[in-house]
Amino acid sequence: MGTIERVERLTLEEYSRLYEQEGPFELIDGERRALMPPVALHGLMIRALFRLLDAFCTARALGEVVTEMPFVQVYDSNWVKGALVPDVMFFAATRWQQYVAATPDWKGKPFVLVPDLAVEVVSPNDLYTDIQDKVARYASLRVRLTWVVDPQRSRVTVYGGEHYRVLGQDDTLTGGEIIPDLAIKLSDLFKVA
Repeated sequence: MGTIERVERLTLEEYSRLYEQEGPFELIDGERRALMPPVALHGLMIRALFRLLDAFCTARALGEVVTEMPFVQVYDSNWVKGALVPDVMFFAATRWQQYVAATPDWKGKPFVLVPDLAVEVVSPNDLYTDIQDKVARYASLRVRLTWVVDPQRSRVTVYGGEHYRVLGQDDTLTGGEIIPDLAIKLSDLFKVA
């Protein structure tokens, strides 16, 4: 995690302008937290996950997969309450279609929609407590499934509801009810590492 700056209030437009001009950041409990530049392994793992998820979901019309983009929570329609930037997100097709239909200007702003799946890839500079805080925040926002991918240790921690499980290199990562029939052999995924 990078520098932290206290922010009183931001409109959606101000958030977008700052994000574009000053670089990626998250807005958590009134604090603007700059994101650290990713290391090469982090970027390669995100790319591998995106390719696998996007190909699978596109072929089955299951929804949309995006990388390293913010989703925001707003109140009073234009004030940003919080913003997070997962490494990879998945939005189920039905929710995505409803969002696009209800938000004609959706292409010109961050997503104002909580993802169904959020993926965090652990970098060497990440603190365990920061990752756990982010997982807890996803759960509080009702993200249905969170994967914490740790390429240095060749493991994935899967959080769904109040339960979690840790998968090792010899296991298979599935999409559960969120992305039915998805199965990723972690031994194949971690070849990137």
